[in-house]
Amino acid sequence: MTSFDERAREWDSDEHIATATAVAKAIRSAEKVQQRGLTNVRVADLDLLGDPGPPPRGFDLVISQLMLHHVSDTAALLRATNEALVPGGRIAMADLDAEDGTFHDPAAEGIHHRGFPRETLRSLAADAGFEDIHLGDATAIPRNGRTYPLFLLTARKPDAGRRQGEAAQPGL
Repeated sequence: MTSFDERAREWDSDEHIATATAVAKAIRSAEKVQQRGLTNVRVADLDLLGDPGPPPRGFDLVISQLMLHHVSDTAALLRATNEALVPGGRIAMADLDAEDGTFHDPAAEGIHHRGFPRETLRSLAADAGFEDIHLGDATAIPRNGRTYPLFLLTARKPDAGRRQGEAAQPGL
């Protein structure tokens, strides 16, 4: 068995770069970052389930790619992600649609889910407090003569002063 650190040394293959590029394109089409001219973006490497908590200001956007199936308690991760966001903050998470377990090598470590049924994730996101939940196609990964589809989950933490499910004011 190889560890994540060992696999990371060779991770930037043409296949992985193509997948990351396709997911980034799907995220950009779901958000209006370029249209709004946002330039104050920072990246933080944070273990939401292991660290004591996010920085005091919180995050405007949390992005992940092919990470959810490596987390045993997806519900807890989504709750922690919601708590780490500022009011009105968003998530964009790409991962595997439900699959039969052939995506990973049988000896791979840290695989807790064989992808996800989209409606299961929709329910988990809603239970974690998210709204405006959308699940769509991100891309697909060809591997060993098969194609494995990836979804893109986007959602928003309710704004401060609004209750979950209450409509936002037009133009905001």
